[in-house]
Amino acid sequence: MIHSMTGFGRAGFEVGVVRFDVEVRCLNSRHLDVSVRLPRLLAACEGELRALVQKGFARGKADLSVTLAAGAGPLPRLELDLEAAAQYVEAARGLAEKHGLARNLGVAELLALPSVARVVELELAPDALRDALLPAARQALANAQAMRSVEGATLDRELRGRLEHVVTLAAALEERAGLVQAAV
Repeated sequence: MIHSMTGFGRAGFEVGVVRFDVEVRCLNSRHLDVSVRLPRLLAACEGELRALVQKGFARGKADLSVTLAAGAGPLPRLELDLEAAAQYVEAARGLAEKHGLARNLGVAELLALPSVARVVELELAPDALRDALLPAARQALANAQAMRSVEGATLDRELRGRLEHVVTLAAALEERAGLVQAAV
């Protein structure tokens, strides 16, 4: 059976309240070229995903990407250390009074100081992520393979139709070969 070199497959999975999309894209290429793009949360799974893609395809350019689905879950949140901020404010006041400086420590400057504000990324259990990711990746790969098979069957029908046309034309030429020789 003929398989096309191009294909696309998609699957999704959820861990807690967070949804992810897995996409596989395949293009024609002489050798196997695998690319895996993941969010930082899933970086530890890159090797396993690369091996899955290599097992599924013998050649071609195969891109597997995992992304957070749009509106998939809670966004990273800002965490403030009010105790550290208060210490900075007191230190600034003390310096201003001691050295006769202006008291113009603004909120933006205060938030930019170390330990005052930090963005807390979403944390999910690595095992839960891996356990949900791998089946979804397998499904996306299977969907890409299915698309390649369907497109391959279409190519097979097209090539067979063209071959039949060439055979018909060759037979017609053979029949006329005697006429051409007699005319010469």
